[in-house]
Amino acid sequence: MWIFRSNPCPAISTSSPTTGNSMHSEKSKAISNPASSPILLPGLPSTDCNGSRDPARGCATRSLAHTAGPANRINRNCLQLPETRRRRSNPLPLQRASESPLGVARDGKAIQININQDNGTSMTKQTGILLVTTDPTTEQSVIDVLGRHEDMPMTTTCGTMPELEARLGWNDVHAVVADVDFDPTTIWGRLAALIEEHPEKRFIVLARDCSEETTRKAMEIGARYIVEKQKLNEQLPRALLRLTHLEPRVAAPRGHMITVLSAGGGCGATTIAVNLAHELSLQDDKLHLLVDLDAHYGTVGTYLSLKGQYGVADVMAHEGTIDPELIRSCAQKYSDRLEVLLSPITVDPVNPAGMDYDSLETILDACKLAYHITMIDAPRLPAKTAGCLASLSDATLLVFQLTVKDLRVARAMLHSLIELGIPHNRIVPVANRLSRKCLVSPDEANKALEGFAVAYVRNDFKSAIRGFDYGQTLSTIAPKSNLRRDIQQLAAQVATISSGRKRRN
Repeated sequence: MWIFRSNPCPAISTSSPTTGNSMHSEKSKAISNPASSPILLPGLPSTDCNGSRDPARGCATRSLAHTAGPANRINRNCLQLPETRRRRSNPLPLQRASESPLGVARDGKAIQININQDNGTSMTKQTGILLVTTDPTTEQSVIDVLGRHEDMPMTTTCGTMPELEARLGWNDVHAVVADVDFDPTTIWGRLAALIEEHPEKRFIVLARDCSEETTRKAMEIGARYIVEKQKLNEQLPRALLRLTHLEPRVAAPRGHMITVLSAGGGCGATTIAVNLAHELSLQDDKLHLLVDLDAHYGTVGTYLSLKGQYGVADVMAHEGTIDPELIRSCAQKYSDRLEVLLSPITVDPVNPAGMDYDSLETILDACKLAYHITMIDAPRLPAKTAGCLASLSDATLLVFQLTVKDLRVARAMLHSLIELGIPHNRIVPVANRLSRKCLVSPDEANKALEGFAVAYVRNDFKSAIRGFDYGQTLSTIAPKSNLRRDIQQLAAQVATISSGRKRRN
């Protein structure tokens, strides 16, 4: 249901000189009947409750739309950006023009707007969202999109930056949607100043083209999201729901985490991690994440033919709060159910960023909140970091080949994990590339790794190479191969371990 109200803003002094009998008569009526007088903003052209201008009154009233909707995950083009950390003093409080202003609904009935009189500050109840634009088409599109929802905050349109600056003093403003197309030469600088002055507000950039340059500017000024106008219907409600904390708060369940370690270079751990993550994502309609912690080769991005501006190193280097939205913003979409957090070598092969593992636990906790299952491809990591990952994981896979060298390394790594307190039933040794020509037989491997149930994956070099060459998983490139069948069985085993631990917790 659409509700239009006049919005509160600073009052014009009733002692100001006026010209014309009609203007004097109109002010007299407003003063004599405060319940019918809208709250006015000095120095701005007037609008009625439908947004039309009235130059005789020298003030502004704006329409408010009551809106809401269910929370869904963010589309990849709807990018969340880091929030500024600098703070300044709050602006001076706004003045109020009347004790109890009334708005007018579409059916003509008066609607009460509550005013908080503390410290002389005026505001509407659940003002919620400010939209700044001079484009009527953009304004109507935003109103139409948000009007399909029922529980979101009301939307107020600001036609100028000074009007936006004044309205940001309202305590009930949660988010600002800024159209950067109408004044691209100056709006970036003015938005940067407002974001710096009001760090408690959440800013969303609305642009016709979400190019790399636009994304960079939005990040520099401290905006939280960038929304492409062509995808307004899909992206804007989801971004606003998250920023205004209107998602259902029934529970915040943490997802599962699985770590894939390797006992030697070239043992096929990345092939197993990529296809295992994809197989698990096919088992439900929830969102899954694959994290590439390989700082040397970044094979996950190569396997899936993915490139991106951001990756796991950007999350590690983030100085502000690391939350699920930051993880989603830096991850790259592979499919509707699988996203990838790229290695720094994939993001920038020439000058890759370093990875600081000190914040790893915080990052993985945010991953668990954002995704149903987080798969970690973790080759060539220090023993301490590998132990940290295993302790945070529901299941840890240690991939090795059936060679004497790999078997010795695998046994040493397994004992190290046990000494760190990781239970046997959460560790799965995976002997990869099983064939008749292996130097170590399965019986010898089982004897060497006594106490662990070893999983075996058959050698299918042709299918694995085709997946790399075409940038596709086995479910697409070789759906009936032995390699895929073995990984499917491994996925079922891992799912059982994860669900069993979840029930115990």
